[in-house]
Amino acid sequence: MHSIVRLDLLSQTDMATTTYLSVFNAASLAGWTYIMAETSLALYKDQDIVISSAKLWGLVAHPLKLIQIFAVLDVLHIIFGIVRSPLGLTLTQVCTRFFNLFVIYSLCPDSRYHEGFILTIFVWALVAIARHGIYLLNLITRGQNWFVSLQILLCLVLYPLGFVGEASCILKALPFLSTGVYSIQMPNDHNISLSLLTIVYIMFGLSCIHLFLRLSNAASQSRQPTLPAGYHDAALKSK
Repeated sequence: MHSIVRLDLLSQTDMATTTYLSVFNAASLAGWTYIMAETSLALYKDQDIVISSAKLWGLVAHPLKLIQIFAVLDVLHIIFGIVRSPLGLTLTQVCTRFFNLFVIYSLCPDSRYHEGFILTIFVWALVAIARHGIYLLNLITRGQNWFVSLQILLCLVLYPLGFVGEASCILKALPFLSTGVYSIQMPNDHNISLSLLTIVYIMFGLSCIHLFLRLSNAASQSRQPTLPAGYHDAALKSK
């Protein structure tokens, strides 16, 4: 009797996890699809990528910030064992995205007024749509690994493009940051010095390391494509 009750509780837990992951990925997919639609519509209307880049921040800044805050759940899913995936890669991506979004793009207008910015947002949206869409499809269709192979292929192409876009935005921001703006300089009451430009260099180095590890991980997965364990387990248990 106790074993039957235990199995029933486990089944209910699995169902709740699958439902939660489905809702989470559906919401993330909807948010990134909206950002992609706004980006594509701006390009279509303006017929000029530079003009569209200058306008894009006003169109997508708030949804971008909201969905990036929402992405913190990806880290929590791993910490609490809901999804078993590399914590370091996910945490590094979330941190570098946060820094680019809330520091580089928010504080340095020059970082947004060129083609690299629209490339960055376009690639972020494409990667997220592919990732959340594939996870959602696997939860619904019970784990088809060819979906994962497609995601890995897209990542191998899109991550380097996204890195190029992000790097170009940082380069555009450097002249503004090199003036010492947003930095704490000596002398001051607390006798401390903190340069935002130095932090930018550190975060850029972290982005380089993340790109290398991400591509290495994708190349490794391409030899035997599998879902992150939480999604794979949920898909199998729904059979």
